[in-house]
Amino acid sequence: MTWQEPWKAVRDARGELDLMIHFVECGNRFTLEYGDIHEAFYHALVHMYVRAAKVTKDLPLPERQSFQDRLRKLTESSDGIGWGYHDGLCDAYYSAFPGET
Repeated sequence: MTWQEPWKAVRDARGELDLMIHFVECGNRFTLEYGDIHEAFYHALVHMYVRAAKVTKDLPLPERQSFQDRLRKLTESSDGIGWGYHDGLCDAYYSAFPGET
């Protein structure tokens, strides 16, 4: 399984979304614990985050909130991480959820 194929691990949309966000959370934690990696690593994380944000915004509000909270926490904890990673997460978040602060 590659990072592009989370649906092979789970067979439902909510599980896939959970796995996509978990992927980014793990990468984010790894960087915070061990330091900067390289550009391709952050590109993969941002790519998955963008996909997760798009799926999340299409969920009904009661189901969306917990996923949206996790995405927002990722943007907050990524502040200071290089390679345009933080900016990429913020751009994706505020594109998916305009008007959020």
